[in-house]
Amino acid sequence: LIGFLFMVWFCGFGVQWEDKKLCLLYNTLGLVICHICGTAQFSFLTGMGFWESALLVSVPYFIKDGLSVIAAIAVGSQVRKRLASAGLLERKVILESE
Repeated sequence: LIGFLFMVWFCGFGVQWEDKKLCLLYNTLGLVICHICGTAQFSFLTGMGFWESALLVSVPYFIKDGLSVIAAIAVGSQVRKRLASAGLLERKVILESE
C-alpha cells in the first residue's frame, strides 16, 4: 500500500503539465514505483525472491495498469478542462516551453 502514496504524488504532479507526454511520464513513473513497492512487500511477506514475486503479482497486471493510466489521462484532462471552463476548478498548469 505504501507504493500508492508515491503513485498518487507522481500522478498529481503529472497533471500539472500541459504536455501530455510529461504527464504520461510522471504517471508511468508512479505506476512503476507502485509495482516495485508492492512486489517488494509481497516478496518480504512470503519469503519469495523479488523476481519470482514480480512474475506472480506485478508483471501480469502491468499492461492493464498502463492502459488504465492512458485512459485516466485522456478522461481526466477533459474533466479538468470542463471544470475549469465552468469556473469550478482553478486551472493551474505548467505550460510546455516553446
